[in-house]
Order: sequence, then structure tokens, then C-alpha cells
Amino acid sequence: MIKKLLLIVGSVLILAGAWSARADFGPEVRLSTIKGPSVFPRLAAANGVLHVAWTEYPDAGADAEIFYSRSPDNGLTWTAPINLSGAAGRPDTLPLVAAAGSNVYVAWTSDPVTGEVFFRRSADGGGTWQPVVQLSASTGGYSRATDLWVDRSGNLHLAYYDNRGVGYGQAFHRMSCDAGQSWTPEQNLTQNDGVVDNEYPRIGQLPSGGLYLVFRSTRSGRPQGGWPPFTLFGVRSRSAGCPAGASWFYPAQALSSTYPEEFAQAYSPSLTTLSDGRLGLVYWDRKRGNNVTFRRGAPEGQGWEAPVEITNFPFTQPEADGNVESMAPSLADVPGSGLYAAFQQTTGAVEGFSVGPALYSGSADGVNWTTPAQVATRTDTMHPRMVQANGRLHFVWADFRHSAQGSFGAEIYYRNLTLTSSSAVTDLILHYYQAILNRSADAGGLAFWQGEIARSQSLGIDIQEAFRVMAGWFFNSPEYLTKNTGNTQFLTDLYRTFFNRDPDSGGLSYWNGQLSAGLPRGVVLFAFLFSSEFGSYMQNLLGNTSSRGEVYAVVDFYRGFLNRLPDSNGFNYWLGRFRAAQCQGAAAINAEVDSISSQFLASAEYANRNRSNSDFVADQYYAFLRRGGDLNGFNYWVSQLNTGARSRDQIRRDFIQSPEFQSRVQQIIGAGCAS
Repeated sequence: MIKKLLLIVGSVLILAGAWSARADFGPEVRLSTIKGPSVFPRLAAANGVLHVAWTEYPDAGADAEIFYSRSPDNGLTWTAPINLSGAAGRPDTLPLVAAAGSNVYVAWTSDPVTGEVFFRRSADGGGTWQPVVQLSASTGGYSRATDLWVDRSGNLHLAYYDNRGVGYGQAFHRMSCDAGQSWTPEQNLTQNDGVVDNEYPRIGQLPSGGLYLVFRSTRSGRPQGGWPPFTLFGVRSRSAGCPAGASWFYPAQALSSTYPEEFAQAYSPSLTTLSDGRLGLVYWDRKRGNNVTFRRGAPEGQGWEAPVEITNFPFTQPEADGNVESMAPSLADVPGSGLYAAFQQTTGAVEGFSVGPALYSGSADGVNWTTPAQVATRTDTMHPRMVQANGRLHFVWADFRHSAQGSFGAEIYYRNLTLTSSSAVTDLILHYYQAILNRSADAGGLAFWQGEIARSQSLGIDIQEAFRVMAGWFFNSPEYLTKNTGNTQFLTDLYRTFFNRDPDSGGLSYWNGQLSAGLPRGVVLFAFLFSSEFGSYMQNLLGNTSSRGEVYAVVDFYRGFLNRLPDSNGFNYWLGRFRAAQCQGAAAINAEVDSISSQFLASAEYANRNRSNSDFVADQYYAFLRRGGDLNGFNYWVSQLNTGARSRDQIRRDFIQSPEFQSRVQQIIGAGCAS
């Protein structure tokens, strides 16, 4: 799992910036190819591949099927659609799609009145598919799948609602810890709510790794529970894992106002885990007409912020008819650009479907949103969905442009929007080039670091780690080393790079003394990178981007031993091992630290770095203690190696057992079990 980093140079959106205007829309591309209605598209992205599933009626009057297409090149080209459900006589509809790495998952609902939830998975990016599996057991009622989602640990979650045995909706959850091969038992989250409808559950993840589920409910109906209107509620998990599943706090918390019946209801929520760890919720609200509303929250922390209306539609704006699942707004958090929402404004009807322009809006702060702009060139569109990936917003929708050409019903279309960014991160990358290498950034290098920062942030890694790796590469590059800088100039470069100021006389004198006494430049570099001043400087620029303790532990081994950011697959593998140990206590964590660190140091990649004894000791400080070594301690450990008193492996174990590292182990335990 320890792999060489694949260097992908591309134009990638980056983190933490002000609102950016749109750049260019791509062409509108037809994805469905069969003469028959195509509706309810869903979209996911992973590893640069886009995955779209939709409901297809192969012939007028025929039963619906679930069709699928993928784009391996960020929306440029698409594969011919294939039928995933393939069940004549069973109407399959309302697909969901999720993807993580090379795993692609599609779930759907058979007949919405009496049907069940079915599921299919691919382990090779959508190339081939495993057999269809039934995941619900409603037996005489109905099950309707409303969310399929992969958490940060790679676990797969299904949320659905079901009226089995009672005649009203109840929210259910199942999860899989082995990429959809096996599933935890069906779990009814709302069985104690009485005679009320609980519908349309959506699921997200909290910073602790816990789950959060949002659903609409009539528990606050007027004049009593079970009556309209619907209100949104949220509930978080106590724990989650396989094979038992999740346990949940009770009761749920109201997330939208409990309006009198004349104000109608809140409906069609979508839930997203934002890059800063908070949750983003978008939904339709009938408080004043019919408008898309955004709310941001930290259920484990300061709670939910006040709702903000994204749209300002007139009071007469109609509520869309038809299935509420198809009308949910989409929400995307684009690092370096801001938040985006996509939705349909209903303005008419075609062939019995509510249609109107597919719109999107953006916000830099979640409070002020731009005037909605049109995605498609037509206004007879419906069911728009959006995701962000690789510097673009990707949209799918259904529209009726081919009806006049003999195509019966709507067809599925795709379009992307390439975004521009003027973020603090880009400015900081440019600052590193200028302060360290004394030149402007080359286009390829800038794009590479933008892409690496975006990728690492998507893994939940603190953005500061990317700049620590960047600093190590730049200061040890042949380009910098050929400058032959003296100690004073080297220290001045450190101050200007990491603190954005010239050195003070006391600090300059101290560090010059340390260098003259024999402390290596690399160790001094590490000391600056983990100083409180650097941390404050970065937080002032980029905000709080901190990670959980076990995430830092994995990143520390990659950065400290291999001098690079983790590759995505390797990171997820080692993180999974740490999180399994995290649920078992200090002994298990220390055992994994011992095992994993020994594998890193025994790897060919580390051996190829040809580290001297001095380098090896510096690496232990960098990887285990997250700092540069103090002069006396550093010299002691180097002497132990040079004299043969201790072996490298013994010193590695000494660092693991040190009180300083053991305090980090306690911090990892204190963060709570995330598996």
C-alpha cells in the first residue's frame, strides 16, 4: 500500500478563497440514446471518473429500467448506456449512485407503491457489475431509497423509508464496511415516533466520524402528529460500525420551523459534509412562497446556524408536483471557490411533468448567494443534479428538446462549468515560489500543487500538511541548494516563507547559534513548520483546517518518512487500520504505530532516500513528535546510532514509547472511535 505518488498535473480547483465567478460552460451532451422517456438522473464522481444513473423507459408503455453511463475524462466523453436493472415486468425507478476509488454503487426502488430497494456494485470503476441484490424487506408495503453515500472511511451507507406493517413512512439505515458485499441489518430509526410519516432520509458525516441523518416528518403536524405539514428533523449516531450497524440518539432535533398548516411545509432535503467539517443542508421551504433554503450546522459543536434563503422567488411560486425525491436541490462545496446549489424552478408542465429552468447559485460565505443563473439553454428541464470534481461543477438533468423530433418524453443531458479561483491558497503557493526559489511559479508546478492540495483536502487532511511537504521539496531542491545560501540568508528565507516577515534580531541570533552548533538545516526547517507562529499565520489565512488525530498520524508517516503527501489509496488503507485500533484503546494504537512505522521504514521507497544517521533521527522527530529536534536530544540520538549503542529500530521504538508521543496516542483515543 506504500506507493509512489502519481503526479497528476492539471487545472484543479483549490481551497479557501473568496467567491469566484464562472469561467466557461461546456457543451450540452445527450447521455440517453433510447426513444423513450428518460428521467430522474443521479450523478457521482471519483478518481476523475463521472458516473450517471437514470430511469429509462425503453419503449412507450414498457416498465422502467435503470440505465448507467460513465465519463473517464471529466465529462469529455461518455460510454454507451447500459441497463443495470434488467428485470422485465418490474418497474425500476429513482436511482441513486455513489462512488469511491474504483468502487461504484447504484441503488434504486422498484415499484414506488409496493416495491423494494435493489442494489448493484462495480469494483472496476463501472466496467463490470456484480449481480443485483435486494436490500429491503418491506413485505407488503413499500421501500424507497433516498440516499446512497460513502463516508470518509470508505463505508457505504443506504438511507430509505418504508411503511412495512404500519402504513406510514419510517426512516431506515443500513451500512456496508466491505464495499457493498455484505450489509448490517435493517435498522428503523423512527419506530418510536408513533403514527407519523418519516420520509426522505439523507445522511452525512460529522468531524468525529459519527453519522447525521436528516428526514422530513409530520411529528410536528397540526393539530397533532401525523397531520401536515412536514418539518425537517435531524438525528446523530452514538456509534457506527459493522456488523452491528449504527446506534442513534433519540429523539431527533427539529431543523426547520414548525409552521402552521397554512404555510405548507419543508421538503426535499439534501445533506452534504462540507470541507470544514460542518454539515450543509439545502431544502425547499414554503415559509414565503416556495424557495430553496440553506442551513449550515455543527451538531457536535455550536449547533445549526440560522436558515438562509438562496432564492427569492415570488410568493406565487408553485411547489413542484410529482415525486419529492426528484426535486431535491443539490449542494457542492468547491474548495477555493465557495458553495454552490443547483435546483429547478417550476414554471410549467410538459407531458404531465413539472418543468422549468435548471438553475445554480453560489456563495463565498453561505450567507450571501448570487442571483440564480441558468445551467441549460432550455427551460423545459427537470430533475437537475450537480456534483463538483476536478475543478468543475458537473450537472445532469432531463429535458424535452427532442419531443418535436419524435422522441417520446424527456432525455438526459450533461453539462459542466469550469470554475476560476482567486484563492488565498493560490496566493500562498505563489508566495512559496517567490520566497524560497525567488521566481514566479511555472504553470505546471502551480497546477500540480493546486491539485495535490485539493486532493488531500478531499481526504480530510489538514491543508497545512501540503505546505509542509511543499516546503521540504523546495528547500531541498537542486534549484535552492545551488544558491549556496549562508546561514543568515537561509534563516531569513524561513522567516519570510513561514511567518511572512523578516527575522527579529533575537530569533535570528538564536537560530544562527543552533546552526553553528551543528543542528542540521532540515531540523531547523521542521521547527519552523511546527511553530505556533506558523500555525497562527496559516489559520489567519485559511481558517481552521485541522484534522483528527488518526489522520495526522497517517500523514506524519508519509511526510516524515517518505517526504510526500499520501496517495489516496494508501491513505485510506492505513487510516482504516488506525481507526480500527482507535476503537480498541492505547495498546492497539501503539501496536499499529509499531507495525505501520516499521513497514514505512522497511519500504524500498524509504531505502531509496539513502538517509544518514542524522537524517534518520530528524525523520523520527518529524514523524512521531511533529517537530524539529532540540540540539541536545538530537545529538544524543545521533551519537547512539554512530557508536552502535542503539540500532535504528530500537530508536524508532524509543520514540514510540516516549511520553511526548504517548500524549498523542491519548489525543487519538480522546477523539473517539470513528469506525
